Amino acid sequence: MNWETRLLLNKKYLIALLLIFFTLQSYGQSENVYTYSITEGLPQSQVFAICQDSFGYLWAGTQGGGVAKFDGQKFDVFTEQHGLPSNYVNALLVDHSNTIWLGTPKGLCALSSDGSPAQGSSSLADKEILCLAEMNQIIYAGTREGLFQLNRKLKRWQEVNLSTPNSKIQVNDLKVISGRLWIATEKGLWIKQNGKSTLLKVKGLPYPNINNVLFDENHSVWLSVLGYGLLSLDELSLKLRQTLTHPLLTKTRCLLIESADHLWIGTENDGVCSYNVHTGSLTQLTEDAGLSTSKIRALLKDKWGNLWMGTSGAGLLRKSNQLFKSYNLFDFEFGSNRVYSVANGPSNSIYFAVSKDNIGYYKNNVFRVIDIDTLNINVKIKSIATDTSSRLWIGTEGKGLYCIDSTFALHFNQAGQLLSDDYITHLVVDEKNQIWVATQSSGISVFNLVGTTLVKILQVDSRQGLSEKHITCLARDTFSKKTWFVGRNGSSGFITDLGKLTLFDATSGLPYKTIKTLALDKAGRCCLAVEGQGVYCMDASNISGPSFVKLAAPDKTYSSNIYSMLFDANQNLWLGSENGVYKLILDSVSMSLKNVTWFGRDDGFGGIESCHNSICTDKNNNIWFGTMNGLVQYNPVFKTGIQLPPILFIKDVLLFNKTTHQTAFASCFQPMAIQLSKELPHNQNHLSFTFDAVHLNHPNKLQFRFKLEGSSDKWSEWSNEKRINFSGIPPGHYCFVVQATFDRVHLSPTKQLCFNIATPYWQKTWFRLLLAAIGLFAILSVFYYRERTIKQKAEAKNKELKIQNELLSLEQKSLQLQMNPHFIFNALNSIQSLVVTAQPDEARLQIQNFAVLMRSILNNARKTEVSLNEEIDLLKKYLTMEQFCQQNNFTFHFTLDPDIDADEIYLPSMLIQPYIENAVIHGISHLQSPGKIDISFQMKNAQLVCTIEDNGVGRKKAAELSINRKEGHVSVGMQVTAQRLNTLRTDSNSLPVTVIDLYDEAGHASGTKVVLLIPVKTHF
Repeated sequence: MNWETRLLLNKKYLIALLLIFFTLQSYGQSENVYTYSITEGLPQSQVFAICQDSFGYLWAGTQGGGVAKFDGQKFDVFTEQHGLPSNYVNALLVDHSNTIWLGTPKGLCALSSDGSPAQGSSSLADKEILCLAEMNQIIYAGTREGLFQLNRKLKRWQEVNLSTPNSKIQVNDLKVISGRLWIATEKGLWIKQNGKSTLLKVKGLPYPNINNVLFDENHSVWLSVLGYGLLSLDELSLKLRQTLTHPLLTKTRCLLIESADHLWIGTENDGVCSYNVHTGSLTQLTEDAGLSTSKIRALLKDKWGNLWMGTSGAGLLRKSNQLFKSYNLFDFEFGSNRVYSVANGPSNSIYFAVSKDNIGYYKNNVFRVIDIDTLNINVKIKSIATDTSSRLWIGTEGKGLYCIDSTFALHFNQAGQLLSDDYITHLVVDEKNQIWVATQSSGISVFNLVGTTLVKILQVDSRQGLSEKHITCLARDTFSKKTWFVGRNGSSGFITDLGKLTLFDATSGLPYKTIKTLALDKAGRCCLAVEGQGVYCMDASNISGPSFVKLAAPDKTYSSNIYSMLFDANQNLWLGSENGVYKLILDSVSMSLKNVTWFGRDDGFGGIESCHNSICTDKNNNIWFGTMNGLVQYNPVFKTGIQLPPILFIKDVLLFNKTTHQTAFASCFQPMAIQLSKELPHNQNHLSFTFDAVHLNHPNKLQFRFKLEGSSDKWSEWSNEKRINFSGIPPGHYCFVVQATFDRVHLSPTKQLCFNIATPYWQKTWFRLLLAAIGLFAILSVFYYRERTIKQKAEAKNKELKIQNELLSLEQKSLQLQMNPHFIFNALNSIQSLVVTAQPDEARLQIQNFAVLMRSILNNARKTEVSLNEEIDLLKKYLTMEQFCQQNNFTFHFTLDPDIDADEIYLPSMLIQPYIENAVIHGISHLQSPGKIDISFQMKNAQLVCTIEDNGVGRKKAAELSINRKEGHVSVGMQVTAQRLNTLRTDSNSLPVTVIDLYDEAGHASGTKVVLLIPVKTHF
């Protein structure tokens, strides 16, 4: 008889086995409830009032410990030593200016957000304050002796009469609804209209002792009546809508609206109840659901959707709709909290292995303990799995393999010669309902259960080429019909159903280190967790064959100690590690790392350290993590407020490490960049900004970045620094901008402070202009002095030159006129001879010609230059007069180049006449035959070329004749003219005057030709 039959025929054991699935202990689901009490820093365990200020801080009023401010991580406590009138706080209120008002048995006090007194001394010191409210910036205080309001102008409290003056009414609650103050008292409900002094009493209530008042989005006013239950009124008509008289609600202490159809009710001894307005369902949460106590005194919903409960005896409780829900298995009598393996069960249930020999079962929010004590496992259950026949397979460390269903329990071990090793590391069931078994020392075995007989299908070890003995993890690729494995010595690969083995090693990009676990995506691509290295994913694009590439990206880090891995329905890769879980978003094609998000205790992942290969998903895509501290569930559709960003604020501005608050410089900083009326002096330029943020779900994850606009528009790197220093800021306009986050995805709105740093006077425009003006004035003064000196010297020189010029001009004129006496003498003698010979008409004509010539000479003598036309006209008149005076007849002819405009060309006056005169007197006057003079003009290289040619006796003969000439004519005109031309010439390579002797063919002198190069000016 084999061991399987013996197990089945053991009647006592079989009876116990049949009872396994019917002796389960049932426990309700726990909630994500966190307790903050004295151990966490709360000064006292009784919290009767809660509020949240605009910065996100949570304030808790205690009964004996004062008030505590909570930032999600630590409590700051304020007591009578800090100015509170009493350490017993009954009521809290945050007003429009973020001032926190405290109601105590000894009156009121007000604190700033930093805990410092905001209003000076306490008020209503002889009254016990029970509740507080604000309407139109008026503070109302409900006491045991009536209602009071603060007159801010008079700075005193005034009583609001609710009834007759002699009747003191206890005010239990105050709420502002639609601009009206609702007053719940022991003797009924009053309404104070906005801006009216009269009060309206609500009539027709079945019970007068109203403890709480609340308003929902359906325009219903909810009233809690001590000893009765809840009432619902129409806000406008004040008619009764609904009554709730459930026994749980008779001692209601506080109310809170969660949503339009959801009401939270805090009770004196029965925990907190959730009431659905539409369905009428009432759900109770007590200590069985995770509450530390059932005595609820205050309720608050914070800015991130958390429900806070003030309790009597357990401090503060926080119920969070977080992404993760942690289950402490001690609460369900498992005796241990270590979950070594999790697996899918039938009908969307979950099996999990706890500690050594406990199996848990979860379904429909109910936990059950499966009693397997009779199996005497007593060793660590390393892995569990379920097959399609709803059988549960259990792999142990040292006792082999178990298979359980509702009718039998089978045990297989090495002694039965089926298993090669009793130390099982991992189990996987394939689509054929075959069980793949990974072991510590014998590789991988594949079995099929036929009836109660275990049949080995396949053995993969060193004989098949598997050098790895210690297999750490298995994963089934249902699409490709192959099973992947990884090993302790760094081996990895896959096995087909036919037993074909494919291995990957260092040549595939993997390091020689232990591979802890693996996961497959929908496409069958494999990712491996290498011990101390991180995750390596398959790169199927490699043309030489599949290879592995490490998942890494700048600023995207994750733990290198990965214990479990899983791809979810959205193909995100989840990693269980020693310090929480990581969600990796991969590129769907390249498998490259795009983003990393870490989740820890603040996110609801209370297990912290994951157990090896203890991870699975259920049919609703929930991910289940087995950890060293319980079972953790991730539900992607959980409602959560943690995705809202933190609340950011700038705390202080320091100038040279001294605060600017309450100084003249405080007004220099404004939240907007416009209308900055004041600016910092130029030498007050060492600034420090302190800032902070609050996120009650993620106090340890807060990070900040900043920039100083005006200096740089680039954001800094994310860091947890809450202070930044700027030294030596140059003059200009700046805005300090800061932003906060907890995951670098959900970013807070930016906060900014703008300021101006004044420009020093020596850098201001007016000063620079003044310096420029002074410099310019100095330069101009130097130039002016230098110019004046130069001008004075120039004027003196010009004066001297002017005198010299005048002398030269006079000398020139005198030289010009030197020819006149002889010419005049000859002309007058000739005219006289006409008179003597009785030729009066001819005499008159010649006198007229002589007068015209002399007038022209005198006119031109006054000019420095004349036109060529005027010069030719003068020369014609002169030659005509010479024809009259000379005994020898001669003719003259002027030739002008067609390209010359004689009216537009100007030259010095009387410059040509001396040479013509010389041609007449020394040339043709000695001829026995008629003479001839040809004068021609042409332009050459911007100079006027004047050629004077005569047919006289020549220069040699004229010189001989001049020896015998009578004195009275000294011709210096040509010499002076030559000097003038030499002074005026611009071309040093050519002579201004050229005289050429002319000869006939026989070699006899036939005249003289003079060529003059005259610089001219053009007037066009």
